[in-house]
Amino acid sequence: MKAFQSTAVLGLMVALVVGYTFWDYRKASQPGGNVDGSGLQLFTFQNSQVTDLIVKSQAETIKIRRDQENWQLVEPIDDLADASSVEAFLYSLMIQKGKAFNDENVALDTGAEKAGAATIEWKNFGLEPPMVSIEVRTKKTNEALEISSKNAFDGSFYIRRDNKIYLGDQGLAQVATRTVDSFRSRQLWRKADVTVIGAEAVVNMDDLKSRFKIVNRDGLWTLDPAPTFEVDPDQVAKWLIRVQDLTAQEIVSEKPTLADKRQALVLNPSASIALKYTGPDGKAGDWVLSLGQDKAEETFIRSTERTTLYKTTNSALTLIRVPVEFFRSSKKAFKIPIEQAHRIALTVQGVPQVLVKDGSTWQVESSDGNLKLDTKKLETLLADISNLQAQEFVPSSRGNAFTPEHKIVVSDSKGELVFQIAWGGSYKGRYPYSRVVPLSFVRTNLESDVMAIPTSQMQSLIDSKLLVTKAKTP
Repeated sequence: MKAFQSTAVLGLMVALVVGYTFWDYRKASQPGGNVDGSGLQLFTFQNSQVTDLIVKSQAETIKIRRDQENWQLVEPIDDLADASSVEAFLYSLMIQKGKAFNDENVALDTGAEKAGAATIEWKNFGLEPPMVSIEVRTKKTNEALEISSKNAFDGSFYIRRDNKIYLGDQGLAQVATRTVDSFRSRQLWRKADVTVIGAEAVVNMDDLKSRFKIVNRDGLWTLDPAPTFEVDPDQVAKWLIRVQDLTAQEIVSEKPTLADKRQALVLNPSASIALKYTGPDGKAGDWVLSLGQDKAEETFIRSTERTTLYKTTNSALTLIRVPVEFFRSSKKAFKIPIEQAHRIALTVQGVPQVLVKDGSTWQVESSDGNLKLDTKKLETLLADISNLQAQEFVPSSRGNAFTPEHKIVVSDSKGELVFQIAWGGSYKGRYPYSRVVPLSFVRTNLESDVMAIPTSQMQSLIDSKLLVTKAKTP
């Protein structure tokens, strides 16, 4: 037992010696010094007071200026800055702290006199030149610091501030390595204070070809010329917003050449969308968005706002590159005349059930009376049916062949049908946007065409706890 203890103690001593030797080696390989426990707030500005941000590296100088409510890049490129990126960067500066770096052989303040101490050799700390310098300006103050291109023995950075040296956290690496593109806005639509009055779109994909024109009539969005089906104004409005909100994932090139455009497949776009608008002065204008042909999982995109070539994912465009029938309304197909409903026949957990309205209360029509209806779940069921929306209207050649697996039948007090919905089977969507999730066939008595709706919605329509067994009286 004693031999074991002696071996363990010896092993621990060896580990300590080796560890100290490694630490001492790391320390010796960098400019010397130690850190005390105090921390200094490196920046004291208030975010709302910042007017300018300047980030200088050996590669580029980035200048960002606040322009009323927006941030504007002014160098090395004139472009709208992404507000969230700038605000996040400023916040990351506000929380940075520096620890005092103490070394008796180095005068920490270049203006101080210290017996036997040498003036700071900034280049020894990677601060002449620095990896990056950051300046934050407000109307009243300017604050600046430099971050070293070398790391201290513990991986932290040296910081030069007011001609004094500090140690900063390793997290400064993400602050120091920001590029101009990381601050640039990737939103393509940038028209402020304008009113969109219409749109024209041409979709030219291998599996989808479409052309439509959107206009506003009496405050409602519709298509021109009017199609044979009823248009859903809300669906049109959402599409217009989706186009304006489109944000690229990556900035590819500021001034792409003809060869660049050919390589990006934007010369023969998969979709071209022109938004028509009027400005505050009443003048009309057009803004055009071009979406290139898909390249694997990516698509190159551009607009008439700038010469910039951007890139995004195919999935970000599935609800923008759509057919005309995308705007077809299916609301009337699911509008249950609740005021006429008196009897509901449906299947719960594989058992056919009937609900009957007695005055203003729904009850279970059951011979033994041992089931209780959850009225809130019934309200949810009826609301969920009313909110269903068709992903597609199925061609008659396929829709007429499906066999319903589930059905809900609503009749009035005279036993006459007022609403019926039946669903089942599996349907493969014809368009990119309708292939995202599995679909089921759905038919109601209020719509002549069969529709396709996400299977998950239909499977969860009837809550398994809509009916519960009543507790037995002891």
